[in-house]
Amino acid sequence: MRTVNEVDQSEKQLDHRRFLKGVSSVYKLGGYFPTEIILFSKATSISLDWIKQVGSGSILFFMSSYCSACHTEVVEDFIEKFPQFDYGIFYETSEEQFAEHTKPFLGKAHLYPCDLSRLKPQTQVNSVPYALALNKMGQVTGAGVIGTDTEMQQVAYPLLAVYARNNDKK
Repeated sequence: MRTVNEVDQSEKQLDHRRFLKGVSSVYKLGGYFPTEIILFSKATSISLDWIKQVGSGSILFFMSSYCSACHTEVVEDFIEKFPQFDYGIFYETSEEQFAEHTKPFLGKAHLYPCDLSRLKPQTQVNSVPYALALNKMGQVTGAGVIGTDTEMQQVAYPLLAVYARNNDKK
């Protein structure tokens, strides 16, 4: 039998999973990510054509300042370690806090303030923190919750493997 402290620790480790209640976290791979998207209700669509104009693929992150499991350190570490990819960050927060929360990513990623509930039907992303790995044609090759560095690398594995294989040939 586990102690109360052990139960509390295991629940803390899985805290990011609480956003998955009643929703399937399985993302259908192989489909194309939309190249136009509406970030807020009553807003016009924005172009995401850049996802099809990248050299090695891209990774899109979905995060919220209202999510206790959304640790930007995981994203920062990954971007620092793998600068060969292009990045997009969809971040839900107040208008006043957006610049502060996304400051570490200036010049390193495309930054989008958003309403995640508005994005959900367009992107099929049902939880946060979440990442999608896209090949250079804009197809989703990896998807998943990214609460840890290991989970982030699992999501990006298809891109990392192709990049490594292409660079070994050179």
